[in-house]
Amino acid sequence: MKKLITTFVMNMFLLMALVALLPAVASAEGNIVFAGISEASGAGAIAGSSFKNGYTLAIDEINASGGIAGKTILLRQFNIDTNIDAATRAANSAVALKPFAIIGPTFSGMTLATMAVSGPANIPHFVGGEAASIAKKYPANLFRTSLTQEMAIPRLAAFVQQAFQPKKVTLIYVDNDYGRDAKAIFMQSAKRYSMLVADNMVVQPGQTDFSRVVDDLNKNDIDALLIYTNEMEAAGLLKELRLRQFNKPVVGDGPLVSQQVIDMAGAAAEGVYAHTGVSVDAPVERVQSFDRRYRAKYNLSPDHNSLKAYFAVYAIKSLVDSVGVVEGQMFINEMKKARLDPQKQTNLPVRGAYDIYGTLYRESYLVQVRNKKQLVLATIPMGDGPTVELANGKEVILNSREGRKQFFAQTTEAAKK
Repeated sequence: MKKLITTFVMNMFLLMALVALLPAVASAEGNIVFAGISEASGAGAIAGSSFKNGYTLAIDEINASGGIAGKTILLRQFNIDTNIDAATRAANSAVALKPFAIIGPTFSGMTLATMAVSGPANIPHFVGGEAASIAKKYPANLFRTSLTQEMAIPRLAAFVQQAFQPKKVTLIYVDNDYGRDAKAIFMQSAKRYSMLVADNMVVQPGQTDFSRVVDDLNKNDIDALLIYTNEMEAAGLLKELRLRQFNKPVVGDGPLVSQQVIDMAGAAAEGVYAHTGVSVDAPVERVQSFDRRYRAKYNLSPDHNSLKAYFAVYAIKSLVDSVGVVEGQMFINEMKKARLDPQKQTNLPVRGAYDIYGTLYRESYLVQVRNKKQLVLATIPMGDGPTVELANGKEVILNSREGRKQFFAQTTEAAKK
């Protein structure tokens, strides 16, 4: 009797497990499965939430218009804390689903952890991480949603040198993969442009007290300050700089002028300059249309992370629609030859092209924070050259007196002489 009862209980547990699996299996039939991984808590929560909103908006729009290759996108979402173990667990769970693609995470450290899992599975993987160390591992299945640091930071350094012509600068960077890689590349670029880096200051991920950092900064007689941190630290630094009446040009990359940082820092963000690989305030109708739809859905302002993730989903749809590829390896091969053009592919917000390493090439922007948003001052072409295109459409050489004069005439500052 005891054996009979034990067998009955085991069978019941097995039946319950099978029933629990049925909805997941059935819901995947006739659909195309995407796995989303995003930072929902910890230091990456601001960027991760924005990234998730971006790809969710794109998926909802695509499903409402008929899906991809006639199939509805089924999103399996994994919300993680910003730590390596959580990212690895999520990646293992995502790979077990055998999705068509994985979208996310956003932070570079989390990207490095997840791509170690997705790579052997050879699943197309679109990430927000920008650290140079990602590309150096040559993951065959990985695609960036933004410029790599090896492409973006030389543009940033050139902007600082050409526009401000500083004798000495200081770099504040965050102590993670993103910040450490940025420091190494910036130091190489600074040497190339004969910029003297008076000091390198490091802050910790999630740090909130920057009083000592700014105290030390004010001891240096510098001409410009560069900030290369994530959003949370950027907002705190800007507030402290304003509190201590720091009056030198402050320059950074995309996170420094993201809408979340602008909202958190308030008046302290006004006047800050940046090079950014993508701008939701770019004077491009497709980007502005995205901005309106994002605000309508979330009642929030999008940022570069939102647009990066949105771009990734539409890049997938564009390739599948144009080539008809729905198999993983063939998709990877074709994406590395694709030229993504908004004029030809519906709802793709910006242009882009991938190389054999999954590195993304596209134009970028020089911006200044004005009236609580980014003002696009100039566009850097997809192929680097000596000129930038000002907001009025005129091309100028920034590394010239007249070019600087016309560039700064767009700002509230007096033109540099």
